[in-house]
Parts: sequence; C-alpha cells; structure tokens
Amino acid sequence: MSREPSHATPHHCGRYRAASISRRDMLRGCFSGMGSVALAAMTNRAAPAAAGPTRLVSPHGSHFTPQCKSVIFLYMDGGPSQVDTFDPKPALDKYNGQDPGQFFKVAPTQFNNNGTVLASPWKFQRHGDAGMPMSSLFPHLATCADELCYVRSMTSEFSEHTFAN
Repeated sequence: MSREPSHATPHHCGRYRAASISRRDMLRGCFSGMGSVALAAMTNRAAPAAAGPTRLVSPHGSHFTPQCKSVIFLYMDGGPSQVDTFDPKPALDKYNGQDPGQFFKVAPTQFNNNGTVLASPWKFQRHGDAGMPMSSLFPHLATCADELCYVRSMTSEFSEHTFAN
C-alpha cells in the first residue's frame, strides 16, 4: 500500500506531482532566469551616458574581455529532438528497434505506449576547434560551430515532455 504525500495530487499515470507553486514562488524562481537577463539589458540601456560604463555582472569586472554582443535564446517546445541535433546517443544506435523495457525501467507516461528504441536518422560529426558534435541536419550551422554555446545541464525527473518543460 503506497502512501501519497499530503501536498501532492494524483496524476493520470499513477504518479503524484507536487502541488502548484504560489505566484510569489513562481516570480522568485523566474527572477533568476531569463527575466533577470532582460531586466539587466533594459536597465543598462536606460543608464545616463554621464554615469559612465555600467557593469551588469560583477563590480570588479570580468576575467576576460567580453566578445558577445547578443544572445539568441531558443525555446523550442515541439522543436527537433536533442538526439537529432546536438546530443548524439550511441546507445540508441545499439538498441535501435528494441523494447526499452528490457534494458531499464520505463516510467508510465500519458499513453503508456512507449514503443521501441529509435535511433536518430541523422549522422553526427565533430565540428570546429572544440570538436562539438552536430548532426548532418545542420550543414551550414556546422561552419560556425565555434561560435555556439551548448547547454547540456537541463534535466527532468519525469520522462514525459509536458512536465519536463
């Protein structure tokens, strides 16, 4: 007999999810994200010219001279998969077409029809001085691989995309 936490609500796949956060908690969490970057940019533009240069990050300056003049943040809900773009998974090639349940525990999802392991149809090669892997889906983007920043620290405890967002 499993005991459900008092602060959780049942989910359609049998798991429990935490209760919704308050507006205050949401704003506190967003403050340290992209909202603070936008705020820093807006306050820097509004600074009077007589005040001199402003430092957005540290009062002591940076360890190096910044070279980036702009950032393009792509949030691609429903965009191409990471395993088809910039994050090759050799195990997908190894287990292509097989049932994932025989290799690891698969959590129940919305439809409970996980299918089989699917390898990426795109081939990966290393590009640029850093040797960052990129799929053949982006042949022209590969020419400027050294000018890109890869963020690979996003994680989720639940495999369903909606809640991972």
